Amino acid sequence: MKEHQVTAIYNHENPEMFGMSSMMGDYGVSSLVDNIIILNWVELGDVCRRAVMVTKMRGSPTSRVTRECDIVDGVGMRVLARTISPNVPPIPFTGYHGLLARSPERRPSGT
Repeated sequence: MKEHQVTAIYNHENPEMFGMSSMMGDYGVSSLVDNIIILNWVELGDVCRRAVMVTKMRGSPTSRVTRECDIVDGVGMRVLARTISPNVPPIPFTGYHGLLARSPERRPSGT
């Protein structure tokens, strides 16, 4: 594909809604792809929110930070700021550990 300057997109939907047993299931495609982006659900209290993380970006450094995102009809996806603003719920993702593992725990204040 690269020789012909063609972009290919491979999607893998994990059949488990909550409680991920593996990142890619039985498909070992990590060596074939340049980027791996995980779009995930995170349950905080009684609300499910979306999270996004870039776990692999070949040729570029990545921080592997889980960020909250929002998908808006007619607008698309936007990654929300990590600072608290009036538009973001009062408890931002930065206040939790374990978002990707789907077992978030509040960070102790001051860390």
